[in-house]
Amino acid sequence: MTDSRGEPRAIDSLLFRRQFVLLVIFAVASVAAIAYAYTGPAFTSSEVRFTDASRSGLAIVPASCPSSPHYIGQCTAVTTPSLNELTTSCYGPDSRIALSWTSSANATDYHIERCTDAGCTDFSEIGTATGLRYTDVGRTPDKRYRYQVRAHNHSGLDNPYSGYSNINHADAEACSDAPDTPRNLTAEPLCSVDLDSTILLSWEYAVGADEYRIERCTGATCTNFSQIGTATGLRYTDVGRTPDTPYRYRIQAHNIGNGLSSPYSNIASRVAKACENPDPPSSPSNLTTTLICGNSPVPDIMLSWGYAVGADEYRIERCAGTGECVFSNIGTRAGSQNRYTDSNITLDELYKYRALSYNSESGLSSVYSNIASRVAETCDGPDEVLTASSTLWVIPTLVRKGETTLVYWDSRNVSSCSVSGTNGDSWVGKSSGLSGKETLPITEQTIYTLSCTALPNALRPSITATKTVNVIPVFEER
Repeated sequence: MTDSRGEPRAIDSLLFRRQFVLLVIFAVASVAAIAYAYTGPAFTSSEVRFTDASRSGLAIVPASCPSSPHYIGQCTAVTTPSLNELTTSCYGPDSRIALSWTSSANATDYHIERCTDAGCTDFSEIGTATGLRYTDVGRTPDKRYRYQVRAHNHSGLDNPYSGYSNINHADAEACSDAPDTPRNLTAEPLCSVDLDSTILLSWEYAVGADEYRIERCTGATCTNFSQIGTATGLRYTDVGRTPDTPYRYRIQAHNIGNGLSSPYSNIASRVAKACENPDPPSSPSNLTTTLICGNSPVPDIMLSWGYAVGADEYRIERCAGTGECVFSNIGTRAGSQNRYTDSNITLDELYKYRALSYNSESGLSSVYSNIASRVAETCDGPDEVLTASSTLWVIPTLVRKGETTLVYWDSRNVSSCSVSGTNGDSWVGKSSGLSGKETLPITEQTIYTLSCTALPNALRPSITATKTVNVIPVFEER
C-alpha cells in the first residue's frame, strides 16, 4: 500500500530516527558527565557535586569550593586550627598545662586530644571547648604530654571534623601543696582617734591560704623578724607603734589543713607617725562612671571607686550641666561598699560626680575624690558594666558507689571562689578562670555548692551554684 503523500513521509521517518539517535547520544553523555562529577577531581565547572561519595543524591555547589570533604551546608569548610605553644603552671599542688589555638571557620567547638610520654602517638580525647583555650588539670609532675586539636561542627553532617592541628608538647611542673605567696604587701602609717600611732598593712589574696602570719622587726635595715599576729582577711592593723620609728613587715600564707606555709611576701617598710591629731580618712580613689541599661531607654549611672583607709562611710555628690554647677549630696554608702547607682537621670544630660570619705568616730572627712563625668545617652546596646559570673559543673554526675568524679568551675570578675561538698570535699579556687578537682569517693548522693565574691567594681556581689552527684542504684535479686 502506498501513502498518498509518497516521498515526504519517508523523509519524516528518516528525521525521526536521526533525532532519536541524537537524544540517545545526549543521554549517554549526560550520564558520563554525572559519573565524572562523582569520581573525578571535581570543582572544575561552574557547578559540581560534593566529592564525598557517601552522601546520597547529587548536591550542587559552586566551583569555588575547596576540594575538601569537610562541609557545612553546601560550600563551607571546617578549617583546621593551629595549636599555639603550651604553657605550664601550678595551682596549689595541681600541675596544669594550658592550650590555646587559632580560630577555625565554621567551628562550633573543638576536640582536644592528648597522649603521654615523648614521641607517643596513641592520642585520645580528653575534653572539648567552645572557645580557643583549654586547661588540662591534674598532670603528673615532670611527665611529658603531647596534644593535638581539631575543629568540629555539630550540625549533623557526614564528616563534621576538620583535620588535626600540629602537635605540641610540654613537661608538667612539679607543684607544691603550699599556698601561693602573698603579693603587694603595703604599709600605711595612721593616727587613730585616740592619737595612737598605727600602721595599716594590706596585701593580695594567696591561693590555698587559710590564714596569713604577720611578722615585724624594728629598724630601717632590721632582719630579726618575729610574728606579731595572724589574719584571715587581707588587712592587719599594727597598733601602739613608737612615733618616728621605722618598722619593717613581711607575711606568709598558711594552709591549716596540710600545715604548709608559702614563701615570704615582699618587705614593706614605714616610719610610724607622731600623732598630734587623728588622721582623716583617705580619699576615695579612681572614681568612675558606667551606664547601666535596663528595659528603659533612659540609663542609670553606676559609680565605683577604690576603698579609702579609715572610712566608715562614703558621701556621694552630683551636679548637672555643661557649665559651672553646684554639687549637692545624693546619697551615702557604708565603708564596706564601693558602688552607688544614680537612677534619678534625665536623658542626654551631663552629670558630674565626686565623693569623700567620712569617719564617724573622729568626725573627720577626707578631701574630695576626682570628678567623674557622664552623659546619660540613650540605651541602644548592652551594658558597659563589668559583671561577675561563675559556672559549676560535674563530670560525670552519675557514678557507682565508691567511685570519684571531677568538679570544675569557671569564674570571671570575682575576687575569690570556694566549692564544698556534702561529703566533706572543700576547695578554694583562684580569683578568675578555670579550676578543677577530683572528688573523694562518692558513697551517697552528694551536693556541691559554689560560692564566689565579685570584684569590687563588678555587678552581682555574690554568686552561688549547686550540682548534684547521684549513685547508680544496685538491685538485688530475691
